[in-house]
Amino acid sequence: MNPFQTLGRVARVAAVCAMACIAGTTLAQDNAARSSTWPQRAVTIVVPYPPGGSLDAIVRPYALALQHLWGQPVVIDNKPGANESIGVQTLLKAPADGYTLLAATDSAMVLNPLLNPNLAYKPQQDFAPITQLVDMPMVFVVPDNSPARSMADFVQLARDASRQQRDLSYGSSGVGGPLHLALAGFVADHQLKMVHVPYKGAAEMLKDVSTGLVDASVSGVASARPLLEAHRLRALAVSSAQRMASLPGVPTLSEAGIADFGASFFIGLVARTGTPLEVVRAVQEAVKKAAADPAGRQRLETAGAINVASSPAEFAAVVTARHAALQARLGKIKIEMR
Repeated sequence: MNPFQTLGRVARVAAVCAMACIAGTTLAQDNAARSSTWPQRAVTIVVPYPPGGSLDAIVRPYALALQHLWGQPVVIDNKPGANESIGVQTLLKAPADGYTLLAATDSAMVLNPLLNPNLAYKPQQDFAPITQLVDMPMVFVVPDNSPARSMADFVQLARDASRQQRDLSYGSSGVGGPLHLALAGFVADHQLKMVHVPYKGAAEMLKDVSTGLVDASVSGVASARPLLEAHRLRALAVSSAQRMASLPGVPTLSEAGIADFGASFFIGLVARTGTPLEVVRAVQEAVKKAAADPAGRQRLETAGAINVASSPAEFAAVVTARHAALQARLGKIKIEMR
């Protein structure tokens, strides 16, 4: 039974390295894995964002590890646009056999249904949750030459700009997505006036932040790391509970005196409802094996991801809890879906 029904290149290179050792440790298990009845051909993972973003950078090394485990090709199919809805439609047009999977975030599974009552799909009816791969805290970034050197500086900078009739801007990877919601909440919490600039993905957005075309954004560390290391972006805070191993000099939001504004998102795998339970189990068990390697797990965390590799029921519970939390949050801020 669908658990929903029961419960109601540095970024990419860093991520690929995170799973390179996983691939090595799983080679010894190949013969056993290949003797199973599924998969018998290539598996496609639909990534609903362009290459180069946090989602793409995290999913690709998992695909490599699964390919080694299964002895079958695992192909990444980037289908960006419409706040993950284009990727969703790609999944829903495929047979419910597990050979097409979707790497989804809060956008496809929670925010789209909350923000669009006429959505063409219903996650609880159309998706079979498989596993939450990771949880992704975010990093708040500004151009490296920004006068803001702390979150308090940025809040003051935004207020000063508004008094001068020049509202600052913030970028997101799509209207109604986790980045948009987080920053809209930050703006509302601090009674700021800022202009939202949406993009199709984080890579293009962060490039414009680095050049000063956009004044700030939040992002997964995997996306922001190349520009941070190139000293084109400055990190002001991270949304994780503790400082990140990869950014030890960057304070948490709490340390920066900023209340949590929901700046994190999950990345999970889903199949179509109707996918055989044994296939769902096979994918989840393979992900769990891939994620069990200590060195690979540590490197994923260094890339900014908190490893999870949950069961289908655990993933469904996370989605349900996130739905309730974001529904409450949306009651306090205004998101324009245009």
